[in-house]
Amino acid sequence: DALIPDTINGAKTIRDLYEMADDKSGKYSTPILWCKKEKTIVCNESIEILKILNSAFNQFAKHPERSLFPEDDDETKQLDALNEFIYPNVNNGVFRCGFAKSQKAYSTAHAELFDSLDRL
Repeated sequence: DALIPDTINGAKTIRDLYEMADDKSGKYSTPILWCKKEKTIVCNESIEILKILNSAFNQFAKHPERSLFPEDDDETKQLDALNEFIYPNVNNGVFRCGFAKSQKAYSTAHAELFDSLDRL
């Protein structure tokens, strides 16, 4: 029920999109920002996609002055530091739990993930 068909490219999986884009890395991850005109991946880094979308459509936005990213250097540094903590510890921590090849690896990844969540 949660799957939404790709009516533009006919892709059934994210892997299909990576293959359409002729990506040879073998690392199929989400999210992706897809260019339907060029039939390629523009970006697959969540923070970078947010930065792109933050202003790319301002000409159509009801409130283009609103920003996800502060112009204040101190706030920007705080957000960058938070993202530098969240990405490896939470985002990748979930993957380490899900793809652990042993109970020991799972237990370690689980403990590290929940320690990170407690810190947040």
